[in-house]
Amino acid sequence: MNQVTGHTPKTIIDQYVILQLKMHLKRTTQSIKEMAWEFHFADVSFFCRYFKKHTGLTPQQIRA
Repeated sequence: MNQVTGHTPKTIIDQYVILQLKMHLKRTTQSIKEMAWEFHFADVSFFCRYFKKHTGLTPQQIRA
């Protein structure tokens, strides 16, 4: 996959997850805690760190 797309499978999955999270944040009023649980993150803290690592913004900043 790396030779075809230039990205690792993990990178492609991360990009997809972030896209889904961004859409969910913009389209729902679900709490960050509920989203973390729904998307199978271990806890809210990890969810927020993961999101910021991949977007440069917090989930709250995307929602605002």
